[in-house]
Amino acid sequence: MKLKSSLMIAASAFVLVACAEQEVTEDTAEEAVETVVEETAPVAAAEPEIPLACRDLDDIVYFATDEVALDAFDLNTIRTMSGKFFECDASSADIMGTASRLGETGYNQTLSENRANEVAAVFRGEGIADSSMTVYGVGEDPEFQQISQPDGSDNPLNRRVVITLE
Repeated sequence: MKLKSSLMIAASAFVLVACAEQEVTEDTAEEAVETVVEETAPVAAAEPEIPLACRDLDDIVYFATDEVALDAFDLNTIRTMSGKFFECDASSADIMGTASRLGETGYNQTLSENRANEVAAVFRGEGIADSSMTVYGVGEDPEFQQISQPDGSDNPLNRRVVITLE
């Protein structure tokens, strides 16, 4: 009510000033009041700020050669991501396993799938439904490989699972 009264007072003052400066008709007075009301209308609230935890919705779990086992650090990373899934109202989790180029291509494909499945199992245990997860392995697909070591050998960073929440 105070805002409306303040607007009416401001509009009246504007009309009085306009009357003193020029000939005022009923139409120009109404137009002046509308202008003041439009220009002083409350501004829409700003978008809520994204919580810090929800700004980074991807992470990586690394594996030793030929391994699918998760250590305590890996479990902490995965549980942190599952917490973000709920805290940030994510609707899906993309869980992509990769493997290095060491070994046979078929073996590496299976290894990358098994790594992704290990991460997904922890997500399940944290309450994330299978229907919310896309779980797959890409093996040693060059599109997902990191740069090779300077000596040309395989980069251990290729043995990983990438978790992305959306």
